[in-house]
Amino acid sequence: MDARLSDPRQEPSRYIQVVCECSDRECIEHIELTREEYEEVREEPTHFALTAGHENGSIEKTIWETERFVVVEKVVAEDLLEQTDPRS
Repeated sequence: MDARLSDPRQEPSRYIQVVCECSDRECIEHIELTREEYEEVREEPTHFALTAGHENGSIEKTIWETERFVVVEKVVAEDLLEQTDPRS
């Protein structure tokens, strides 16, 4: 079989690979989530998916964890929104 052709007997992966959304700008680690999981995480604009151990407690708090990834809320974003809100 030609290596460029996919095997029709293989099921497509149920996971997508996403680059870790931690605060380290040089991080290139990937995490696997289903599309549904990623959509659930990103329903909240301040929630992000990270590789376990990449949390930065000074700018984010852990919301929930799985065996594959951690979801954090970027509290810095909340502070910035409050500081820049003209109604404050």
